[in-house]
Amino acid sequence: MEKDYLSRKLAVLLHADVVGSTSLVQVNETLAHERIQDGFQRFSKTIGNHNGIAHEIRGDALVAEFSRASDAVTAALEFQSANTAHNEGITEEIRPQLRVGIAMGEVVVADNTVTGEGIVLAQRLEQLAEPGSVCIQGAAYNTMPRRLPFDCEDLGEQVLKGFDQPVRAYSVRLRKGEMLPQPEAGTTPQSTEPRILKALDKLSIAVRPFTNMSGDSEQEYFCDGITEDIITALSKFHSLSVIGRNSSFSYKNCDVKTQEIASELGVQYVLEGSVRKAGNRLRVNAHLIEASADNHIWAQRYDRQFEDIFDVQDDLCETIVATISGEVDKNAAQSARSKPTENMNAYDFVLRGLQQYNTHATLGIAEARQYFKSAIELDSNYSRPHALLALAMFTDAFYVHNDEDELDEALSLAKRALTLDSSDPFAYAAIGLVRFQQRHDNEGVANLRKSLDLNPNDPEIAYWLGFILTYIGEAGAAVEWLRTALRLNPLHEIIHTALGIALYVSKHYDEAIDMLTSLKFMARWNLCYQAAANAQLGKVDEAHVAARQFVELLQTELQDRGAQVPASELELANIEANFFRRPSDGEHLLDGLRKAGLQ
Repeated sequence: MEKDYLSRKLAVLLHADVVGSTSLVQVNETLAHERIQDGFQRFSKTIGNHNGIAHEIRGDALVAEFSRASDAVTAALEFQSANTAHNEGITEEIRPQLRVGIAMGEVVVADNTVTGEGIVLAQRLEQLAEPGSVCIQGAAYNTMPRRLPFDCEDLGEQVLKGFDQPVRAYSVRLRKGEMLPQPEAGTTPQSTEPRILKALDKLSIAVRPFTNMSGDSEQEYFCDGITEDIITALSKFHSLSVIGRNSSFSYKNCDVKTQEIASELGVQYVLEGSVRKAGNRLRVNAHLIEASADNHIWAQRYDRQFEDIFDVQDDLCETIVATISGEVDKNAAQSARSKPTENMNAYDFVLRGLQQYNTHATLGIAEARQYFKSAIELDSNYSRPHALLALAMFTDAFYVHNDEDELDEALSLAKRALTLDSSDPFAYAAIGLVRFQQRHDNEGVANLRKSLDLNPNDPEIAYWLGFILTYIGEAGAAVEWLRTALRLNPLHEIIHTALGIALYVSKHYDEAIDMLTSLKFMARWNLCYQAAANAQLGKVDEAHVAARQFVELLQTELQDRGAQVPASELELANIEANFFRRPSDGEHLLDGLRKAGLQ
């Protein structure tokens, strides 16, 4: 399988460099190398704890990628503080100090190597930083919530080597007497309304990611895939409410008590387990916990052949449902019970593809598409990879490039999946999303509703249905679907944002602001609707700040993509307004942004 994809994306980049590394090496080359590497390994761990990816170590420098500037800054400040304390315990003069630069920009990630203008800018900013400190680009600074405990010193416009235009820079430090934000999962909001995180109204369960007991990190995708399959199978039982993958996986590798997880997610039961795969042998341990009493009410161990994994999943799900509800929904059990393929290599490719697809990164989607294609080549009658490949192609069309030929191919794949399995909810979802992208809105909505009939606990499909209803003029109905999605996946920031937008469109401005400001995630559309909602309520100062941040961030994104930047602010805002099918909804947004000061 070809893996050398060159996919561009916008990211927050961190570049860290050891101060005076040459001098340290001259004192004691071996010791200096050991301590520099130790520092980078500690920094890499901190980066991972704050939702970043440490891509590579280049001699005396480290490169990392984040989706949010606030995470990058928090990780950098936490490490700098810890490293200062670490160096104080060293008596010799070899005490590596780091400088850190952070920037937003377009990059290419291939073979764990990051290239592009964004990483060069981060490196130039790092060279402005004092030893042990952090320097950040103005565009990245503008995306950070002002409530965070950072003091940011404006260093003014800086002329940087290799850049034609000056770049505004800020020196960032922790505010005196304050504490750094605690590490959060990639989609965890800083605060969430209690009314959203109320207990679910049916018997409810969350599935913690199963632990990989194989002693081989390469098997992580397999454990995650098994967990996701169990979530999907349980979701088909109408007697249950099942927390979505996104929220469940936020507890992966976290030392959090089961009762805390249940309380945060509003569920009564939690399923935990482990998987050990050795050759063709498989051992699955699972235990079901009643969270309120921390009571293990059921446990089972399965020692089987790999090809028996579908039987294991079926038995697991039916036993869980029978245990906590007293009966099994026969129709759902029949729908959930199936052996979708006899080719276990094809199934393995599907699990590998899901791992990549769930990264939501451009490169990950490209990898996923290749895995799903490989699964189809091995078993052309296997429905699921057809549907998943169609969903991946829609994702590319929606976020990257709207290729009509690819959309037609995705539609054919989804219909093929439905021919192979008429009860496949992913196939209906793929048809619905593709038809929406092709502007056949009613057909899109009908297929998404059919998908939810078959899989009522899928928060992703409930989210997409709410998203589409918002933009086709049915914001009232959208709010209800997005609330459903949020109950099933309460830690998903994109759902919070979508609900905030739907609330704005339906003129519930106070609720929209509450939803949009509960997030750590500050994308341009979040700032856009914050500005408009505040303006509609006459909160001019708040509206003006959010509007300025929205404009600056969108201008930067367009410049980084090489796209033309509109001359006026309202022309820029029209990029967001044009998403609406009804002109009156677009005008409603522009009206709020005019009141926020855009001209």
